[in-house]
Amino acid sequence: MEKIDKLVYPQISSNTNFDQQLSEVFTELENQGLTIREYYAGQALAGLSSNMQGNSPAFIAELSVKLADLLIKQLNK
Repeated sequence: MEKIDKLVYPQISSNTNFDQQLSEVFTELENQGLTIREYYAGQALAGLSSNMQGNSPAFIAELSVKLADLLIKQLNK
């Protein structure tokens, strides 16, 4: 699994008992939460949007995703 596909803040379902959650934890962790790409893009978006300097929101969002992809590319080296 590449870093881009891993989850940052995985969630475990609260509608099952604790023992069942433990036995299924890896399955649950792989199916819920933010991916690292989504997390990094959100962090870039937060930083860039604090000083947009006349750039459109669409441009800032696109740049955030590109920065996230570049960071992940570097981390995968």
